[in-house]
Amino acid sequence: MNVNEFSPVDFTTIHSEGKRLSLIPKTKFTPLYQSNLDKFYYESYFESFDGTAIATIKDTRNVISFYKDRVIFIPKLTLPQQDEEKFLKDLINLLLKKDAAKYSFPDWVKGYYIPKELEITETIEKLNAEKLRIEAEIKESNSKVVQLQRTKALFCGSGDMLESEIKNIFNKLGFEILETKANRDDLIMKFIDKVIVSEIKGVIGTAAEKQASQLEKWVSEYHLDTGTMPKGLLIVNTFNETELNNRKDSSWPDQMFNYSTRRSHCLITGVQLLCLYLECSTHPESSEAIINDLLQTDGIVLAP
Repeated sequence: MNVNEFSPVDFTTIHSEGKRLSLIPKTKFTPLYQSNLDKFYYESYFESFDGTAIATIKDTRNVISFYKDRVIFIPKLTLPQQDEEKFLKDLINLLLKKDAAKYSFPDWVKGYYIPKELEITETIEKLNAEKLRIEAEIKESNSKVVQLQRTKALFCGSGDMLESEIKNIFNKLGFEILETKANRDDLIMKFIDKVIVSEIKGVIGTAAEKQASQLEKWVSEYHLDTGTMPKGLLIVNTFNETELNNRKDSSWPDQMFNYSTRRSHCLITGVQLLCLYLECSTHPESSEAIINDLLQTDGIVLAP
């Protein structure tokens, strides 16, 4: 789903491609669209929109073109340049054409009310205020949904996307994100008085010993540079291309257990970290104890 934040008209879209259009009867654009019906190509339809529909995907109610005031959204055109320019010129003329004549009164008329006019006007003002409140709530809710959706990177992501969201989650959990050296892929954090050095990977299969070795390198380098021994935290989003219900195999090879346990490394999957974050968000009074349990774990985290 795409949410357009820069348009003067609110709308959301869903990807869908095709050329089969149906026109809404009796709009001022219907004749112009009809004469070019086989020249349109759509790549999405409007899941929600604020305006008047012009065209839909054939045999559906999915709107692919609408207008409001002096703004119009149309599908792509497959016309020669000259014909396209003529179409757009005709479209603009129709858009600017007033739908109906408007009365023009002198300002002093505004002080006189026909029976029920004032009551209806006050109702309109209340409805507009309520509309603004609802629109603000919708915008805030959309923002919250986007933030929640980004956390799904913990079970399907890799690379910068995964690293960025993990950093964001630790920040929300109360960790202080510390500066790292240039060209380093690790994440260095602090929780209360404990320093944590992390290695983060997203892989299509199980974790690998080389990731544990890389973490040990980061831990050793930090110890040498600062004199402080950090906690090593290996976060691997294993089986990141497999649906959650189909992940049956162990994420950690047996040979990694002794290696990581002897070095006091904590091993956690992306799914487990997401569960930990959700648990802390649901029960903030227990979050510090949950995090301390994590940081005291040597070896594989056994919680789901």
